[in-house]
Amino acid sequence: MPKKTYAVMGATGHIGQVLTEKLLEKGHAVRALGRDEKKLSALKDKGAETLSPAFDDAKGLADAFKGADGVFLMIPPQLRGG
Repeated sequence: MPKKTYAVMGATGHIGQVLTEKLLEKGHAVRALGRDEKKLSALKDKGAETLSPAFDDAKGLADAFKGADGVFLMIPPQLRGG
């Protein structure tokens, strides 16, 4: 299988972190997007490129996704009553 580039939004979360690590294990390039610099640094140590654009920064996200073969986006549900 040819190696690809993936951008993973929420790469330090429960699902995103597992996905990021699995993609790296398979030799893919991963752009790990997240807010927590400490958690991102652990992914960087494993080979991921790390980025921290705000989730409402359209240009920052477009730059992070540019040239990626795939993008993983998972927006958590609103858990507030309403």
